Amino acid sequence: MLGCAFAIIFSGYILDIGYYAGWLTEAHWCSLFLHARDIQTIGFALLAFLVCPYNRTELKASTFFLVLWRVLVFGINCFDIGQGHTLLSLLLLSAVYLTWFLKAWLMGEYKHSNKQPGAYYIFFPVHSVWGLLQSVFLPWHPARYESRMVSDGKSTWLVNKKKFVKYENEMLNIDKLDHVKVYLGRTLTTNEIMRLDIFDGSKAMPGWKDCREFLIK
Repeated sequence: MLGCAFAIIFSGYILDIGYYAGWLTEAHWCSLFLHARDIQTIGFALLAFLVCPYNRTELKASTFFLVLWRVLVFGINCFDIGQGHTLLSLLLLSAVYLTWFLKAWLMGEYKHSNKQPGAYYIFFPVHSVWGLLQSVFLPWHPARYESRMVSDGKSTWLVNKKKFVKYENEMLNIDKLDHVKVYLGRTLTTNEIMRLDIFDGSKAMPGWKDCREFLIK
């Protein structure tokens, strides 16, 4: 992917080579210059996204949304929809990005609870593109976290390989993973445990039927 980003960044030189080699006229070069500039901007955004580590959640999410934003800008600039409409569209997209950029830097962070009896959630930080998509487009989802487990102290319910699974806590090494435990302040009720047990063995569908089903109301 880094090679792809660098290729996009330096793609503008193709126009210069084509112009000086006589493959493109000056008129063609001028007509393609703005599109080449947009493509190069996408390349810089992609490079920033790739080199930014996932543990810098705010920056990672912001650069990810920057790539999406610049791709949309490139698409709008490719269509001749009139100068007024193009300007309005770009201003609206810029406003959306700046608004979301502010949201990214105001992400809430859960505090790790001290170990105590009762039920608790186990949240894992964003570590994939899917998690970033949730962070960007699901305002009701904890923006800094990608997935959750729920445990009653004895058993833990989670999604593994696109399936809902129930494990006894002795089978897991959760403490070795990067996570945050958030206690519910009580034990799970019998009905809540029965509801969670129903998921065991069923298929999970990202974005539709996933670990958000573990939400205890």
